[in-house]
Amino acid sequence: VDLMMLFVEFHKGCLPLYNLNFGIITLLPEEKDAKHIKHIRPICLLNVSFIIFTKVTCNRLDRVANNIIRPTQTAFMSGRYIMEGVVILHETLHEMHRKKLDGVILKLDFEKLMTRLRQGDPMSPTLFNLIADVLAILIARAKVNGQFGAWYHTLWTRGFQYYNMLMTL
Repeated sequence: VDLMMLFVEFHKGCLPLYNLNFGIITLLPEEKDAKHIKHIRPICLLNVSFIIFTKVTCNRLDRVANNIIRPTQTAFMSGRYIMEGVVILHETLHEMHRKKLDGVILKLDFEKLMTRLRQGDPMSPTLFNLIADVLAILIARAKVNGQFGAWYHTLWTRGFQYYNMLMTL
């Protein structure tokens, strides 16, 4: 009953999520009479209602995620493969080397972003993809506005057209 009310309040727009999203960190000794920190491990006890709510919401969001997140974002998406980006990059570099093209490849490090997202939270991969998608839109908008030149390498994979943008010198 409490869980059902949680969803009803969420759909009404009056659910204070910040009150539900909390955890209690507890230290568990790995051996009896542990005296050193290396013999103690922390564990975080999370609100079970919020975990269920987050999981259900993520499962519902997964149904529309492929329509919201661009096909070029392949990480953490079911039916898409994270290694496709590596393959596209390799093929692009090979093509540039073969044709002796000059260019610059933009490498973005999302590692710091991923360390900020809570591990084990089912929303983390979705947030990562949404942020990466916004970045892709900003780069495309800069291209349309003529803020830099670009060479697009097109690859057809599984019915999707992928673009790997290389900024020209």
